[in-house]
Amino acid sequence: MKNRPLPRVLLVLLALTACAVVVPAARLRAQNPTDAKIKLMSDALRARDAGDLVGAQQALAELAKLAPNDASVARLRSEIEAQAAAQQAALAQQAAAQR
Repeated sequence: MKNRPLPRVLLVLLALTACAVVVPAARLRAQNPTDAKIKLMSDALRARDAGDLVGAQQALAELAKLAPNDASVARLRSEIEAQAAAQQAALAQQAAAQR
């Protein structure tokens, strides 16, 4: 039995197929941090809108790890902290009124 080398056309096709698989996989990996940021931001907003300020702060803490210098994250964090402070003040005022 004779061993024949692969034709060059077949080698080129194999190389193109490998590139076609590797390039989209690299794009998917590049989008994962962006997808994670979007998910965490939406989780934080959803929790804030539901009144779960602790959950919103937890989502923002995770988001801050992925995007530490993001201005929108800092702005949302300050809004949620202000809401939490206002909520604490309202609870304290309510407790004082009940005494």
